[in-house]
Amino acid sequence: MSALSPNKPGPSRRRRHKLSPKKLLSSKWTRVEPIDWQKHFMVVKVTIDEDGVVVLCHIEAIINRKRYRIDWRELNDDAIWLPGWR
Repeated sequence: MSALSPNKPGPSRRRRHKLSPKKLLSSKWTRVEPIDWQKHFMVVKVTIDEDGVVVLCHIEAIINRKRYRIDWRELNDDAIWLPGWR
């Protein structure tokens, strides 16, 4: 029997979060590897193109309110982001 649980991703498998572009605004995220000592962020702006497709997310660090622009699909990767504040 494997030491890894079948419900948890192993080191070679990455889990993706089910993320709806319509629910991005005001969502809260924890960065696995902090950026400039910041790990808790909130989506404060979502940029949408003329076809209604999400192009970018603007996230803001909770501690110092510094803003970053990221591709919203990056939030799907649990090696980089975890939903909620942890």
